[in-house]
Amino acid sequence: MTVESKILTYVENPSEANFDKLMSERYKKEKRKSLSSANHSSPNDLRLKGFKVAVHNDYVLNGEDFTFWLMTKKYNNVTLAFRGEGKTDEEALNQIREQVINFKE
Repeated sequence: MTVESKILTYVENPSEANFDKLMSERYKKEKRKSLSSANHSSPNDLRLKGFKVAVHNDYVLNGEDFTFWLMTKKYNNVTLAFRGEGKTDEEALNQIREQVINFKE
């Protein structure tokens, strides 16, 4: 059952669904879609949404390669910071993308 059909079910019978939860799922789905990029190892999709790269560092720990990203964005006169770390840029940036999707405005 799609989110849209669940919303219709809610309207028809409020006891069958949680409207806020469904709207949240739909919002996250749309936000994920808007942040998706053909190249997940690049932060360009986040940059297009107004994020700045504060720190990007590649390092070796116990003989293994890792990468660290910290991206910031101004929001209501506050600077928000989102951090990702992993063995690849894609893994670290996807952590940031997931945090952005789950951020409650």
